[in-house]
Amino acid sequence: MHITSLILMGKSKRIFWIFQTLCALILGTCHDIAHAAPPVELKVSACPGNIQILVISTNAEQYASVTVQTSSGQLLSVPITNSSYDGMSFTDDYQISANFGFDSNGVVTASFADGSQISAAFATSDCGQPDPRISSARGSVFEDKNGNGLRDFDETVTFSWFKISDGGSWFVCGYTGNDGTFGVPLKSGWYDVIPVAPQGWRVTTPKARVFVGGSGHPALNIQLGLHRDAQASLESCDQYHPVRPIASTTAKIP
Repeated sequence: MHITSLILMGKSKRIFWIFQTLCALILGTCHDIAHAAPPVELKVSACPGNIQILVISTNAEQYASVTVQTSSGQLLSVPITNSSYDGMSFTDDYQISANFGFDSNGVVTASFADGSQISAAFATSDCGQPDPRISSARGSVFEDKNGNGLRDFDETVTFSWFKISDGGSWFVCGYTGNDGTFGVPLKSGWYDVIPVAPQGWRVTTPKARVFVGGSGHPALNIQLGLHRDAQASLESCDQYHPVRPIASTTAKIP
């Protein structure tokens, strides 16, 4: 027991071979002891830009060769970066930095000298970091013919421009497409979507307060209304600070 503890504590090949020799002299063979693989635990932490793999074992000689097989078919060899002992077991730390991206998955495999293997599936997650996954806010600008602030069945989309702001210092101005619709890539969060009137038009809908829920959860059906008004002057997006009230309803999250 004393020699075994020395092997575990020192993780020393020299002591290991001394132990092997003593076993051979006393017992005739130690092959079963030498190759007996105690339970091995495989822990995987997969972030978009990094995968950390912990191989935990009570065997001093249980070094592994670790690979990552991604769902796209990519096969990566993962180097060992650190090894530690807590008095009970050894933990070998394998890490690799790569652009795995979000919603990526695959299988980690640890292979040992005795031919045994252990595998674990993984999927990348945020790892406690702010969610940078991109979604969008989408809608259209319509000609509000009767000026009531609502899109009626006979009111069609029109070309215009709009402003999207996070309520702070960040904002973006853009034009609708030829079909009168718009879609802007955005990170998850709350945004103000503001109609900006061109020359000869006035705005009939207040700014909309919408929530973009991240990947797969855009803010949809944002309707911005404009009414023809020959007396109305051009509004400048970069200098535009609306004094209209916030819309009483918000765009629904699908």
